[in-house]
Amino acid sequence: TLIDAGANSTMPPTTVSSELVVQTEWETTLHAVGAMEAAQGVLITADIAGRIAGINFTAGGQVNKGDLLVEQETSSERTQFDAAEVDKSLSRRNLDRITKLYNQKQVSRSEFDASRAAFQSAAARSESAMATLSKKQIVAPFSGRLGLRQVNVGQNITPGTPIVSLQAADPMLLNFTLPQQNISQLKSGYEVRVNSDAVPGKTFAGSITAINTEIDPDTRSVSVQATLANPEGLLLPGMFASV
Repeated sequence: TLIDAGANSTMPPTTVSSELVVQTEWETTLHAVGAMEAAQGVLITADIAGRIAGINFTAGGQVNKGDLLVEQETSSERTQFDAAEVDKSLSRRNLDRITKLYNQKQVSRSEFDASRAAFQSAAARSESAMATLSKKQIVAPFSGRLGLRQVNVGQNITPGTPIVSLQAADPMLLNFTLPQQNISQLKSGYEVRVNSDAVPGKTFAGSITAINTEIDPDTRSVSVQATLANPEGLLLPGMFASV
């Protein structure tokens, strides 16, 4: 009976599944951990010694390039500048008078040269006094956000005394490293996506802007730098992030 049933049976139809073929791109990703760095950042310090006469900024505030941050006491420097200006003016008049006499051949060349040298020396002293006055006015070298104030009015400061940190955090730089075997997969302009636990739920987009030209001989890794837009100031220098 089984043999007869098998002889008369037929195979069931084959089930066929179909799918429309479309072209797409497969994204290859690399993962790393990086640290944030301001595009421009500096610790504002004093150029010359002096006593602080005025502080014209608020900690944490935004400043523009050229804004006056700190004024140092300048009474003695102002006196020196005024005296230098008087000497310069007198030397200028003497030079004009000697020049006229020299053109009339009434004085020697040596007298003319000495008068001209005296004027140039007086002008140099005036410029030096003006430069000293300008250094007493500490201004922002670029636009950015200030950190915490580290000085007070009336405090005597010396060259190198830290005053306040200034950071330009938009755009923000991100530094990270990858193993040397990934070098062939890196290229300037490639997209990066960044997440930080300091800003949960938000992804920052940027691109690779620099790849180091040498391999670290200790770790056999290459350093890479990306640039990210940071208009809201959510990213801060020193933050760690997943890249």
